[in-house]
Amino acid sequence: MSARAIVITAATTIVLASALLAAGYYLGHRTATPAAENISAAPAERQADGSVIVERAPVATASAPHQIPRGAIVERQVSVTVAPRAVQTPAQPDGSAPAVQGGCECKPVTVDLSLVRQQGGRRVIASSPDGDIISALDIPIDAAAMPEPARPWGVGLSCALGDSCALRTAGVIIQRDIARVRIGAELHRQADGKPAARVHAIWRF
Repeated sequence: MSARAIVITAATTIVLASALLAAGYYLGHRTATPAAENISAAPAERQADGSVIVERAPVATASAPHQIPRGAIVERQVSVTVAPRAVQTPAQPDGSAPAVQGGCECKPVTVDLSLVRQQGGRRVIASSPDGDIISALDIPIDAAAMPEPARPWGVGLSCALGDSCALRTAGVIIQRDIARVRIGAELHRQADGKPAARVHAIWRF
Protein backbone atom coordinates (compact mmCIF):
# COMPACT_ATOMS: atom_id res chain seq x y z
CA MET A 1 0.00 0.00 0.00
CA SER A 2 1.38 3.39 -1.00
CA ALA A 3 1.96 6.22 1.44
CA ARG A 4 -0.89 8.18 -0.13
CA ALA A 5 -3.32 5.29 0.35
CA ILE A 6 -2.25 4.92 3.98
CA VAL A 7 -2.84 8.63 4.62
CA ILE A 8 -6.26 8.52 2.93
CA THR A 9 -7.27 5.42 4.89
CA ALA A 10 -6.13 6.94 8.19
CA ALA A 11 -7.90 10.23 7.49
CA THR A 12 -11.11 8.43 6.50
CA THR A 13 -10.98 6.33 9.67
CA ILE A 14 -10.50 9.41 11.85
CA VAL A 15 -13.38 11.26 10.16
CA LEU A 16 -15.75 8.29 10.46
CA ALA A 17 -14.78 7.67 14.08
CA SER A 18 -15.30 11.34 14.93
CA ALA A 19 -18.69 11.36 13.20
CA LEU A 20 -19.80 8.22 15.04
CA LEU A 21 -18.67 9.61 18.39
CA ALA A 22 -20.46 12.92 17.78
CA ALA A 23 -23.66 11.15 16.67
CA GLY A 24 -23.56 8.78 19.63
CA TYR A 25 -22.97 11.61 22.09
CA TYR A 26 -25.81 13.66 20.59
CA LEU A 27 -28.29 10.78 20.51
CA GLY A 28 -27.26 9.58 23.96
CA HIS A 29 -27.91 12.97 25.55
CA ARG A 30 -31.19 13.42 23.68
CA THR A 31 -32.51 10.13 25.03
CA ALA A 32 -34.88 10.78 27.91
CA THR A 33 -33.61 9.28 31.15
CA PRO A 34 -35.81 8.97 34.24
CA ALA A 35 -35.12 11.63 36.84
CA ALA A 36 -33.71 10.37 40.11
CA GLU A 37 -36.08 10.52 43.08
CA ASN A 38 -35.46 13.31 45.57
CA ILE A 39 -34.35 11.58 48.79
CA SER A 40 -32.69 14.54 50.47
CA ALA A 41 -33.40 15.30 54.12
CA ALA A 42 -36.75 16.98 54.85
CA PRO A 43 -38.42 18.01 58.15
CA ALA A 44 -41.67 16.58 59.46
CA GLU A 45 -44.87 18.50 58.72
CA ARG A 46 -48.01 18.21 60.84
CA GLN A 47 -51.22 18.67 58.90
CA ALA A 48 -54.54 20.17 59.94
CA ASP A 49 -56.18 16.77 60.51
CA GLY A 50 -53.43 15.68 62.91
CA SER A 51 -51.61 13.49 60.40
CA VAL A 52 -47.88 13.96 59.89
CA ILE A 53 -45.78 14.05 56.74
CA VAL A 54 -42.91 12.13 58.29
CA GLU A 55 -39.39 13.43 58.51
CA ARG A 56 -37.09 12.17 55.75
CA ALA A 57 -33.61 11.31 56.97
CA PRO A 58 -31.53 9.36 54.43
CA VAL A 59 -28.97 7.04 56.04
CA ALA A 60 -26.35 5.30 53.92
CA THR A 61 -26.25 2.09 55.98
CA ALA A 62 -29.61 1.78 57.71
CA SER A 63 -30.29 -1.67 59.18
CA ALA A 64 -33.80 -3.11 59.31
CA PRO A 65 -35.23 -3.82 62.79
CA HIS A 66 -36.85 -7.04 61.52
CA GLN A 67 -36.09 -10.00 59.29
CA ILE A 68 -35.81 -9.32 55.56
CA PRO A 69 -36.69 -12.22 53.21
CA ARG A 70 -33.78 -13.72 51.31
CA GLY A 71 -33.28 -11.98 47.98
CA ALA A 72 -35.45 -8.97 48.86
CA ILE A 73 -34.06 -5.46 48.40
CA VAL A 74 -34.97 -2.86 51.02
CA GLU A 75 -36.13 0.38 49.39
CA ARG A 76 -37.58 2.29 52.34
CA GLN A 77 -37.68 2.12 56.12
CA VAL A 78 -40.30 3.93 58.20
CA SER A 79 -40.60 4.17 61.97
CA VAL A 80 -43.72 5.63 63.61
CA THR A 81 -44.24 6.18 67.34
CA VAL A 82 -47.84 6.64 68.48
CA ALA A 83 -49.07 7.87 71.86
CA PRO A 84 -52.52 6.29 72.43
CA ARG A 85 -55.23 8.62 73.65
CA ALA A 86 -56.57 8.06 77.15
CA VAL A 87 -59.80 6.05 77.04
CA GLN A 88 -62.33 6.90 79.73
CA THR A 89 -64.42 4.06 81.11
CA PRO A 90 -68.07 4.72 80.17
CA ALA A 91 -70.75 5.05 82.85
CA GLN A 92 -73.24 2.29 83.57
CA PRO A 93 -76.56 2.29 81.62
CA ASP A 94 -78.42 3.40 84.74
CA GLY A 95 -76.16 6.43 85.08
CA SER A 96 -74.20 5.07 88.01
CA ALA A 97 -70.43 5.26 88.24
CA PRO A 98 -68.44 2.83 86.07
CA ALA A 99 -67.42 -0.47 87.59
CA VAL A 100 -63.77 0.38 86.88
CA GLN A 101 -62.69 3.87 87.80
CA GLY A 102 -60.27 5.90 85.69
CA GLY A 103 -59.13 5.40 82.11
CA CYS A 104 -56.44 3.66 80.10
CA GLU A 105 -53.10 5.46 80.13
CA CYS A 106 -51.00 3.51 77.61
CA LYS A 107 -47.33 4.05 76.84
CA PRO A 108 -46.26 5.19 73.35
CA VAL A 109 -46.03 2.39 70.79
CA THR A 110 -43.50 2.25 67.95
CA VAL A 111 -44.22 0.53 64.63
CA ASP A 112 -41.40 -0.16 62.16
CA LEU A 113 -42.10 -0.61 58.45
CA SER A 114 -39.84 -1.69 55.59
CA LEU A 115 -40.70 -1.40 51.89
CA VAL A 116 -38.91 -4.17 50.01
CA ARG A 117 -38.66 -5.17 46.35
CA GLN A 118 -39.23 -8.88 45.88
CA GLN A 119 -40.32 -11.23 43.06
CA GLY A 120 -41.31 -8.51 40.63
CA GLY A 121 -43.26 -6.43 43.15
CA ARG A 122 -43.05 -4.47 46.39
CA ARG A 123 -44.09 -5.66 49.84
CA VAL A 124 -44.31 -4.00 53.25
CA ILE A 125 -42.87 -5.62 56.40
CA ALA A 126 -44.21 -4.43 59.76
CA SER A 127 -43.00 -5.06 63.31
CA SER A 128 -43.10 -3.39 66.72
CA PRO A 129 -40.72 -3.62 69.68
CA ASP A 130 -43.66 -2.81 71.96
CA GLY A 131 -46.07 -5.58 71.00
CA ASP A 132 -47.33 -8.04 68.41
CA ILE A 133 -48.72 -7.04 65.03
CA ILE A 134 -52.39 -8.06 65.05
CA SER A 135 -53.34 -6.87 61.58
CA ALA A 136 -51.60 -5.10 58.71
CA LEU A 137 -52.84 -4.09 55.26
CA ASP A 138 -50.93 -2.92 52.18
CA ILE A 139 -53.11 -1.25 49.51
CA PRO A 140 -51.20 -0.67 46.24
CA ILE A 141 -52.57 2.41 44.46
CA ASP A 142 -50.10 3.17 41.68
CA ALA A 143 -48.08 0.33 40.18
CA ALA A 144 -44.69 1.97 39.73
CA ALA A 145 -42.32 0.65 37.08
CA MET A 146 -39.78 -1.79 38.45
CA PRO A 147 -36.12 -1.02 37.68
CA GLU A 148 -34.56 -3.16 34.99
CA PRO A 149 -32.04 -5.70 36.27
CA ALA A 150 -28.44 -4.89 35.43
CA ARG A 151 -27.05 -6.81 32.46
CA PRO A 152 -23.37 -5.82 32.30
CA TRP A 153 -22.19 -8.75 30.16
CA GLY A 154 -22.39 -9.16 26.40
CA VAL A 155 -21.09 -11.68 23.87
CA GLY A 156 -21.13 -11.67 20.08
CA LEU A 157 -19.51 -12.69 16.81
CA SER A 158 -17.45 -10.70 14.35
CA CYS A 159 -16.02 -11.04 10.86
CA ALA A 160 -14.23 -8.83 8.38
CA LEU A 161 -16.29 -6.87 5.85
CA GLY A 162 -15.94 -7.36 2.13
CA ASP A 163 -14.96 -10.44 0.18
CA SER A 164 -13.00 -11.82 3.12
CA CYS A 165 -16.08 -12.03 5.37
CA ALA A 166 -16.13 -15.78 5.85
CA LEU A 167 -15.62 -18.38 8.54
CA ARG A 168 -11.87 -18.06 8.17
CA THR A 169 -12.02 -14.51 9.60
CA ALA A 170 -14.77 -15.09 12.18
CA GLY A 171 -14.20 -14.08 15.78
CA VAL A 172 -15.77 -14.08 19.22
CA ILE A 173 -16.25 -10.94 21.36
CA ILE A 174 -16.99 -10.67 25.07
CA GLN A 175 -17.67 -7.33 26.78
CA ARG A 176 -18.53 -6.04 30.23
CA ASP A 177 -19.77 -2.65 31.43
CA ILE A 178 -17.99 -1.13 34.43
CA ALA A 179 -19.58 2.21 35.32
CA ARG A 180 -19.30 4.36 32.16
CA VAL A 181 -16.62 2.19 30.55
CA ARG A 182 -17.22 -0.92 28.45
CA ILE A 183 -14.23 -3.23 28.27
CA GLY A 184 -13.96 -6.28 26.08
CA ALA A 185 -11.77 -8.82 24.38
CA GLU A 186 -11.94 -10.31 20.90
CA LEU A 187 -10.40 -13.49 19.56
CA HIS A 188 -10.52 -13.88 15.78
CA ARG A 189 -8.73 -15.36 12.79
CA GLN A 190 -6.89 -13.21 10.31
CA ALA A 191 -7.19 -13.57 6.54
CA ASP A 192 -4.11 -15.80 6.53
CA GLY A 193 -5.73 -18.12 9.07
CA LYS A 194 -3.55 -17.12 12.02
CA PRO A 195 -5.30 -16.36 15.33
CA ALA A 196 -5.22 -12.82 16.70
CA ALA A 197 -6.60 -11.07 19.76
CA ARG A 198 -7.81 -7.55 20.49
CA VAL A 199 -8.90 -5.70 23.62
CA HIS A 200 -11.56 -2.97 23.66
CA ALA A 201 -12.11 0.04 25.89
CA ILE A 202 -15.28 2.00 25.03
CA TRP A 203 -16.74 5.07 26.74
CA ARG A 204 -20.52 4.71 27.26
CA PHE A 205 -22.78 7.76 26.86
